[in-house]
Amino acid sequence: MNVEYLLEICTQRSPAMYRYARYVGALVLIVAEICLPFSVAVPEAEAADAWNNVDWPYQTLLTVDHTKVGSAGEVATTTYSTAGTYYFSVPEHSSIVVEVWGGGGGGGGATANNGTAGGQSSFNGTVLGNGGAGGSHGATGGSGGTGGTASGGDTNTTGGSTTSNAGGAGANGGAGGAARGSTGTGNSGTQPGGGGGGARYTGSCGKDCTFDYQGRGGGGGGYSKKTYSAGTLTPGSSITVVIGSGGNGGAAGTYAGGNGAAGRVSIGVASSYSNVENFPVYVDLSHMPTEFWDNVRSDCGDIRVLSSHGAPEVPREIVTCDTGTDTGEMWFRAPLLSGSTDMPFYIAYGNAAATDYTATEAYGRNNVWSNSYVAVWHFKDGTTLNVGDSTSYANDGTNSGATAATGKVDGGAGFDGSSSYIRKATFSGTPSSTMTICTWLKTSGTSSYIWQINRNPSNINNEAIFGISAAGKILFWDYSTSLGFSDSTTVSNTTVNDNQWHYGCFVKNGTAGTFYTDGAADGAKTAASNVTYGSADSVIGKNYRDNNQFFNGTLDNLIIASVARTMGWIKTEYNNQNSPATFYSVEGFTAPPRVIRLLGNVRLRGVRLY
Repeated sequence: MNVEYLLEICTQRSPAMYRYARYVGALVLIVAEICLPFSVAVPEAEAADAWNNVDWPYQTLLTVDHTKVGSAGEVATTTYSTAGTYYFSVPEHSSIVVEVWGGGGGGGGATANNGTAGGQSSFNGTVLGNGGAGGSHGATGGSGGTGGTASGGDTNTTGGSTTSNAGGAGANGGAGGAARGSTGTGNSGTQPGGGGGGARYTGSCGKDCTFDYQGRGGGGGGYSKKTYSAGTLTPGSSITVVIGSGGNGGAAGTYAGGNGAAGRVSIGVASSYSNVENFPVYVDLSHMPTEFWDNVRSDCGDIRVLSSHGAPEVPREIVTCDTGTDTGEMWFRAPLLSGSTDMPFYIAYGNAAATDYTATEAYGRNNVWSNSYVAVWHFKDGTTLNVGDSTSYANDGTNSGATAATGKVDGGAGFDGSSSYIRKATFSGTPSSTMTICTWLKTSGTSSYIWQINRNPSNINNEAIFGISAAGKILFWDYSTSLGFSDSTTVSNTTVNDNQWHYGCFVKNGTAGTFYTDGAADGAKTAASNVTYGSADSVIGKNYRDNNQFFNGTLDNLIIASVARTMGWIKTEYNNQNSPATFYSVEGFTAPPRVIRLLGNVRLRGVRLY
């Protein structure tokens, strides 16, 4: 009888251990009594589901860290208008941007009283925005309050001052209060940190005699900005936020100066990543430990990928697998990668009798690339060039002289710059008004074609070209917005012909086009919205119409999609493929390994099979 042991969590609150057994034929599952110092009860459901949803005893090993995906630009801001003590943490792969404004000074009254200074605002006692000084009065006009200074941030700006009756503006913030042009009270400043306006009173004192008492405006509050990187403010750290009050306008008889506006502390969480759905994740199998290679089948056909989100099993593609060198390339489709929530995936292996999936089966290769992909060329395996397409569109190429080369992800396709190319006649699933094309490229050349699609080789209309310009930058050309290969003003901003690997993309969304280089937006151009490429010829590495402008260099993982991918999607692709070892984590091995990932961010190790 086979007996298998799993680790279980017990909590500090409830030291009692829970035991259960499950019988599947001759298989008996026994949970060992092991207690971890974790203060929140962790459900057993996920561990149980990891077993109940499979029909043979997998061995699992890989957990993908979902916090390492997406794009910049997601900002959530909390604005504080009172003083208090708060608790902060900076999420992984995010940053906190703190902005601090001091209070504005009050405006001077019309006669005897000056305005008071605005209060100091602060964050954590170090990022400071000082309040502006109050304005003063005078029979012929007093002096304006000076602006408040700031310190402790990456950026520090002094608040606005005034020599007129208006209040000075808060630095990078609210406006100063307007002056009263004649008899009346000065206006208050606007938040954050605007100084109050001065008051003015004019009157008659007899024949040919008037009197004019004026109060000047208060100075604006200073402004400080500081960015805290991930991990610098940890959970449970107590941070004191102080909001400086606005200065009071000077009172004088009927007409007082305007009040200064209160300061502010604004805290924005800037995430570097965002959510993506149905995303193909690349796994470099060389990251797998010896225990994996000792147990996996020689063709890796027994590998399954399990998800803790949605369907228990997800499609995967084994591009290459070599148990002699312990290397390989695998992709799987993740239902969701979250910028904030950890949802693990498991690689299961070790069943010599398992049947590998065909390309068209539910968990086979084609369904990894079912999210609007129309062509995916991996160019495996660095030794024997393969120009097959991994999508269901079967846009397999015909090779004319391209050679196997070392790629960025795995194997690549080498082009000699004079005669080699890959062609797919009658390209299927042709994109039009929306499309995304991305590839890893390594070249020192210029004025060359990476990918071209053309309905009619004798007519430039209805064609698209993705290539390298004469300036060595990424170029996209469609029929209605023709640009020459020497035109560097409407191509990407970054030069990529430095013989280093770069991830180059062009995303077309109607008439809007955006270049991306190495995961970052890299310029824009106007594209044609009504291009119909039709059932066209597709060529990789050369100008289809004549024998010039061949690509000279290496391409890897060239993909075409019929949708406009987001910046987050492109950034996630780059992060995953450029540095897979930091995109996911490989965890928890004994010989042979079995890892169960429970809720609560607890990873269990040391489980043995007998």
